[in-house]
Amino acid sequence: MDDRVIHFRRGLPGFLSYTRWRLYAEAPPFYVLEAVEAPAVALPVASPYAFYPDYAFTLPEDVARRLGPLESPEDVVVLAVVTVRMPKEASTINLRAPVVVHARTLLGEQIVLEGVPYSTRMPLFPNRPAPAGKDR
Repeated sequence: MDDRVIHFRRGLPGFLSYTRWRLYAEAPPFYVLEAVEAPAVALPVASPYAFYPDYAFTLPEDVARRLGPLESPEDVVVLAVVTVRMPKEASTINLRAPVVVHARTLLGEQIVLEGVPYSTRMPLFPNRPAPAGKDR
């Protein structure tokens, strides 16, 4: 998906005026989602499955309709925004509001999941102890 423009018709929360974004591989599973209109605006994202293999949710029907016809599971790319902290064990990943991209139409949307056991600040490295004295 590198170098192809992903269209977020509704923008992204906090960046509603930016509707065109590029996804660059940084060091997989990490990527950078960069606003085409303002390249200084970029979000670190990652595949949530690299850190939470059992991560699962149901894509709301209205979102699926807006993204375009989904013919196979490979049509959907799921990313999650990462907050990098030092030390790295304090970093978090937002599993409550995944970024969903249709791989063929290149339409995307960040959705807020309801009734799920995920938060916006899940430990990025769930199997490592948090650093002493640090708030997750």
